[in-house]
Amino acid sequence: MPKKAEAEALPRKGWTNAMTEMTRYSSRGGLLARTAVLQLCAALAGFLLARTPVVGGFAPFGIAAAAGMPPNFALASALGAMGGYLFPVSGGAPLRYIAAVFITAAMKWLLSGIFQIKRTGLFSAATAFLAAAVTAAAAALAGGTDGQALLIYLTETLMAMGGAYFISGAIPLLGSGRNLASFSLQETTSAVISICIALMSLSVFEIGSVSPARALAVVGILAAARYGRQSTGAIAGIVAGFAMSLTGNDLLFLVGAYGMGGLLAGVFSQSGRAGSAAAFILANAAMLIRAGSVNLILAELIEVSIATLLFMVLPSTLNAYLADFLSPAPRLPKLDGLRKTVTMKLEFASEALADVSQTVEEVAERLEQINTPTMEQMLSRVEHSACRSCGLRVYCWETSRDETVNGIMEMTKTVREKGRLRGDDLPELLKGRCSRPDSLAESVFTQFTDYTSRMAAEQRLCEVRSVVSDQFDGISQMLDDMAEEMANATYYDTECAARMNAALRTRGIAATDISCCVDQFGRMTAEARIKGIPKGKINRAELMRELSLACEREFDIPCLTEAEGCVLLTLSEKANLQLETGCCQFSCGDNRMCGDAYDYFNDGKGRDILMISDGMGSGGRAAVDSAMASGLMARLIKAGFGFGCSLKIVNSAMLFKSSDESLATVDIACMDLFTGRVDFYKAGAPESFVRRGGKVGRASCSSLPAGILRDVGFDQTSVTLSAGDLIVLVSDGVTTEGTDWIVSELEGFKNGTAQQLAERIANGARRRRSDGREDDVTVMAAIVQEAL
Repeated sequence: MPKKAEAEALPRKGWTNAMTEMTRYSSRGGLLARTAVLQLCAALAGFLLARTPVVGGFAPFGIAAAAGMPPNFALASALGAMGGYLFPVSGGAPLRYIAAVFITAAMKWLLSGIFQIKRTGLFSAATAFLAAAVTAAAAALAGGTDGQALLIYLTETLMAMGGAYFISGAIPLLGSGRNLASFSLQETTSAVISICIALMSLSVFEIGSVSPARALAVVGILAAARYGRQSTGAIAGIVAGFAMSLTGNDLLFLVGAYGMGGLLAGVFSQSGRAGSAAAFILANAAMLIRAGSVNLILAELIEVSIATLLFMVLPSTLNAYLADFLSPAPRLPKLDGLRKTVTMKLEFASEALADVSQTVEEVAERLEQINTPTMEQMLSRVEHSACRSCGLRVYCWETSRDETVNGIMEMTKTVREKGRLRGDDLPELLKGRCSRPDSLAESVFTQFTDYTSRMAAEQRLCEVRSVVSDQFDGISQMLDDMAEEMANATYYDTECAARMNAALRTRGIAATDISCCVDQFGRMTAEARIKGIPKGKINRAELMRELSLACEREFDIPCLTEAEGCVLLTLSEKANLQLETGCCQFSCGDNRMCGDAYDYFNDGKGRDILMISDGMGSGGRAAVDSAMASGLMARLIKAGFGFGCSLKIVNSAMLFKSSDESLATVDIACMDLFTGRVDFYKAGAPESFVRRGGKVGRASCSSLPAGILRDVGFDQTSVTLSAGDLIVLVSDGVTTEGTDWIVSELEGFKNGTAQQLAERIANGARRRRSDGREDDVTVMAAIVQEAL
């Protein structure tokens, strides 16, 4: 190294060493300060718990604090407990309690290096029990006691032992950052009972007859009910009420007041903090009649009022923490390997169901060959039953068989026309030679009726088998679509899902499942499954703003879908384009119900979907068919299934809906708001229209409507649009007089809204109808715009 460079490096090296030493001393100083604060907190906890009286004037919790604290803080808590017993609240025997604390500290100090169980709750409980039992026995021997006093001493000893056990279990949970749902049953019990003991230690401080500790207990119950629902609220209320009742002989009514209040506050938690607080106040007021003292009633009312006010003004950060702590943690996808495994299983299940569908078809064909009745079988049965002992049997059925068969076929026509058959209904070519006309007529009627019944039954069974096969095939395609969607997902952003969960909890919304999926294009789709909150109670605009901020992405208005008591919340990133839509619809004649059904929605994945379904005919029957087709398609598409497999399910449902003919067209325009691509899916629908760059094009269809035949599929075409372009979907009642006039309307449309365009075309279709008939008219129009 050159001397100049070496000279410059020396002071830098010295500066670095100096900074390292300063950082080291600073870290040591911070650690010492932190340790001192924690030791002071342990001493303060021992002091307060030692001054916590329970019914009868006893104070066992100072012993419990000294025994339950970890070894590093045992001395500080013991000194604090001794100080607390020197200044007792209830005027008890301080020397006995101080001796018990001393014995506890000595046992922990002596045995901590011998036994490996020094950190377990059993060791803490045993230490507290021995110390309290020895001092209680000494006091009993010195002062002489009766049976009731011995029972009280025993109760105090058990409370000291239990308190030490639960405190030792709760201390490691402090600062762990874990959610309450992740606690074991033992950890949850330890935490709840330790919190109650801490509240009891604060109950000695009162302002008049008002206890801040009881007010804090009410705040805790309201928080548990708001974010943990009725079960958590009821448990918190009962436990807190029992703990507070131990601090006074006249406070037993708090068990019922707090317990019922917590239960009802949880029931009305869906109404927000105000609903929970109002329910608690009403339940508490109903139980105050058990207080028996006007002063207690006034004090309780003041405490509940203060607690309610505190609960209502809790900051959002604290609300988020309480919601995260008290509500069950949602399930978040974590492993990419899990996605691959699920994708593989879905693909395998799809292939298996496709094989099942094919097997059903093959078996059905073979059974049809075996079981389907034939006309030859019917003729054989007629011969056997009517001509069995006739002397002309050989002549009729061998020599003149063609004439005999033709005559019987004429008789079957009579059965179809008249629904009966008699001997004098025989055709002329059989009347002259048949010696048993009545017997032949009866046999033909019976056998032909049986034949037609069996043919109808077989036809219906064939239809059912076909529908079942189509259902298997549709489900197979659904699973395949799901597998493809999962395979195309680039990754799951669990950190974003956690932030989304925290944002939902600040609004009092507890999600059971959350997923933030980023696809191959870098777009995020967020989904959350919510229980217990109706769809109408969720403000979509506010939720969009908060979740966009939490996930650091600009989301669009969320899509909400209800199913089996749950709400599926789906958000996609805000796209480059948006659609302004309008619709105009007229019913045929004076019908109250329109045979057309339409829908418009965003699927939560950056796609806007317009849909029209036209049922066969008009009126109520057509309305049912179109509503069924559009409703099923919309629900399946929102659930994430593809258009093709959704149509299969709709088609099989229409086929199986009734024995009468039931059909409906399906006309869909699906626009990707990120790219501007519009996909048209048509099943029996009339032409659709697109104006792109001022020129109008048409999307036509040659496929059949749903509900006529099996294997109905979509005709599909695509076009890419930009801002200012138009989309128009119509039902067949609009196109009866041709479509050239619609093209002219679109070419001349300027500076209007989508609703005005839809109304203009719908009214034009009604005016142009010239055949004297009427039909349902539905027009959906959309204008592509730049997203705001």
